[in-house]
Amino acid sequence: MRRPIARPTGRQIRSGIRGSTRRWGALGVTMALLAGGLSATAGSVHADGVSDQQQQVKDDLAEIDRLQQKASQLNEEYLGYLNQKAELEAEIGVGQQQIDAQQAQLDALQEQLAAVAVQQFTGGSGGLALLGDTANATDSLQRDQLLRTAVNAGAASMDDYDALLDQLSSANADLQAKQDKVAKLADQASDALDRTKQAGLDYQAELERDQATLGDLLAEEQARQVAQAAAQHAAQVAQSKADEKAAADRAAAKQAADEQAAKDRAANDQAATNQAATNQAATNQAANEQASKDQGTKDQGVAADVTVATAAEVVTGDVADTGSNDSSSDSSNDSSSSALESAPPVSSRAEIAVAAARSQLGVPYQYAMSSPGVAFDCSGLTAYAWAKAGVSIPHQSAMQYASTPHVAIADVQPGDLLFFYSPISHVSIYIGNGMEIHAPAPGKFVEIASVNWSKVVGASRPG
Repeated sequence: MRRPIARPTGRQIRSGIRGSTRRWGALGVTMALLAGGLSATAGSVHADGVSDQQQQVKDDLAEIDRLQQKASQLNEEYLGYLNQKAELEAEIGVGQQQIDAQQAQLDALQEQLAAVAVQQFTGGSGGLALLGDTANATDSLQRDQLLRTAVNAGAASMDDYDALLDQLSSANADLQAKQDKVAKLADQASDALDRTKQAGLDYQAELERDQATLGDLLAEEQARQVAQAAAQHAAQVAQSKADEKAAADRAAAKQAADEQAAKDRAANDQAATNQAATNQAATNQAANEQASKDQGTKDQGVAADVTVATAAEVVTGDVADTGSNDSSSDSSNDSSSSALESAPPVSSRAEIAVAAARSQLGVPYQYAMSSPGVAFDCSGLTAYAWAKAGVSIPHQSAMQYASTPHVAIADVQPGDLLFFYSPISHVSIYIGNGMEIHAPAPGKFVEIASVNWSKVVGASRPG
């Protein structure tokens, strides 16, 4: 027999609903908190992931720059060996010419001494021993006998012969030392070239890896850094110009104050002169009046009046002359202010150098090269460009900086050379508006690029 199902009362139903609601509410809060925690954790991971990626891009870009700088420095070392070798080879050429000339002098002296010896033999018995069996005589003995015979004949001196021999021996020793050094420099240059090539390969491999993994992020970060450096450079230039203007304003104010002080002194001097003239006129008038009374004549009183009028005219004329000087001074100030505001023009040589560099856009980079239409390294390009403008500079960036007139980085103009890194190992030619032409690195080509001012360490103006 079934038990009858008891129906819940209204109160029980309401109580059960409230309990169920509390249980589901607690579960909902728990789920919400869990979801929020997961969401927060996911957001943190995402944020950290972006930060890590940005840092990775910066680190990779710094490594690329380090390898590029290393390759540039090794190329500088290689160029240094080549330059030293070329300089020594030029000295060897000059030294060889000097040795040839000294040898010719020695040969001529020997012929002269031999002729004297023969003359002595044929003219008397004094040289008979000289033409004996020379096969058993040493060269030194023959030389002494020859010289002794020649000296007796008055044709030459043993000191002249010995001095020439010493000079020739010293020149030959110096030449040999330079030849040995050239051979050593050739070995050092070969080793430096091998290390330069390897550094270039390391740079290119790192660049390719990073570009493959980071894509446009690398270029974007590089552009951001260049733009940031450009903004800082622009601020520095603006500050420099402001400082120059302030200095010019101070100089102009000082000049104006000095001129005003000079005018004041001139006015004071003129006033003193006027007063002295007035006093003198009064004195003269009093003297004339006294003389007129004493002598009873009018003519002397009239002369006193004329004297006073003459003094006044002199005073008036001086004041007028002083006024004419003021206008010329103001005109001078205007012209000097105009000169301060005008910018110096770019030289025609600089324009030629920039045009020459532009003509080589797209030519590949190659170590130690300066061959138009074929290949350039950085200093080879700038040396070529300025050579077209008639200015010779060495083929090495550090030597270019050392041998050309320096200018402030804030004052660079088109045609100026910009130098990078410390020690200096890269150079470009500035073309204006924050842009440069350079031969950048292995695997690249002569290009126009934005200047990364944060890496510029100096500037110069060859002509």
